[in-house]
Amino acid sequence: RIMSDEEELFLFRDSLSNPSANFEEYGEEEDKSSIGAKRKRCQYLFSVFVLLLGLFGAPAILFRGREQDGMLLEEYWWNQDDKPARAKIRPDKPQVKHYSITAASAYERSGSIGADLYDGVFVPVNTPITLTVNDASEWEWEGDAMFENTKGSVVKATFVEIGNNFEIRATSRKNKNEKASLQVKTRVVRRELRTLTHEDRENYLSALHLLYATSQQEGLKTFGPNYKSADYLIREHLNGASAKECDHYHDDAGMMNHHIGITWQLENSLRLIDASTAAHYWDYSLDAALYPTTAWATQTSIFKKEWFGDASPSDKIVTNGRWGYTKIASARGEGYSNAYGLLRSPWNTNKIPFLMRHNRTLGVLTDAYATPPSCDEFARWFNSASSLAEFNFALNGALHGPIHIMIGGLWSFGSRWLPVAKKIRLS
Repeated sequence: RIMSDEEELFLFRDSLSNPSANFEEYGEEEDKSSIGAKRKRCQYLFSVFVLLLGLFGAPAILFRGREQDGMLLEEYWWNQDDKPARAKIRPDKPQVKHYSITAASAYERSGSIGADLYDGVFVPVNTPITLTVNDASEWEWEGDAMFENTKGSVVKATFVEIGNNFEIRATSRKNKNEKASLQVKTRVVRRELRTLTHEDRENYLSALHLLYATSQQEGLKTFGPNYKSADYLIREHLNGASAKECDHYHDDAGMMNHHIGITWQLENSLRLIDASTAAHYWDYSLDAALYPTTAWATQTSIFKKEWFGDASPSDKIVTNGRWGYTKIASARGEGYSNAYGLLRSPWNTNKIPFLMRHNRTLGVLTDAYATPPSCDEFARWFNSASSLAEFNFALNGALHGPIHIMIGGLWSFGSRWLPVAKKIRLS
């Protein structure tokens, strides 16, 4: 290319300031002592050459340079009027052509709420990711992931650590100067149970069931010091919620803060059992939308045998599926318990030591609620609450409490409660 006068002048004067480093004779490769001697001769001849130039002048003089940063600065002409006239540079090394890589998973979706709030490419950790180069030729892959295969324009890989600076690289097998790369961030992602793939839902339910089946002592030995069993977490919740001075887990800001914390503990324990899972959840407002009557209680897939078992078994004990006859731990002498020493609330007088459900309260189906709290109710409280304290109050009461009663139920009550039951039915 033709350089500007300023560029040529800089390059030339830089060469003059260090001729032994920038100018050398061309020839076959030789040993270091020979090269050093040549450089000294070159420097001596160069000094004489400049002296003669000053004495006699010349219309133009040609210099040769050496390769620098992958590029040979080849020829320079210097005019008598002390201005650089022209410089030629040997062409650069072949330029690298860059392609883009896209990442997708089984949960890929576009236009989701809040998508524009995130800076960068986020992928779920321990989840197979499909990586694609926007070119159909053959590519060789490498980077901070575990690859199922490393050849082709489309490969599958899994990121096994959580973080912000992971890189994937691909190089064309036909042309090494064609490359592609992608920077990604990884996160643990919680999803609504019904949006999970069958495999991911089974992994979650299996890990959760093992959490219930593995004691705290056994779990510490098997899964390490951060393990928290289901009994440990239930006891933690019960001790906070049953304290006589205050319900620390539900009153005021307790609902948000403590439940976020205990859910995080649950998730960490689940991931000690199976690193591919997370604290996935049941969004019951979805049932309110899908089943606008009490039909949700029998039609929702949440209470299928393969998931959590019957919502309202005939004898109230969950007997089918993986949760059949789940035992309630003894808590006598270990803090709060019910009157029978079981790990239940002090006001829960149930003495049967198994997981139980019933969809009637004092004989009234789903406690007279037609549906679980809906998305509209969440939005109404969120938009109308005058303070965070008021919204926290709704989180525990109107938006969370009803679902406990609707699937927990209340039965075997004395005859003196019949008038109350009648009033509930009328209401």
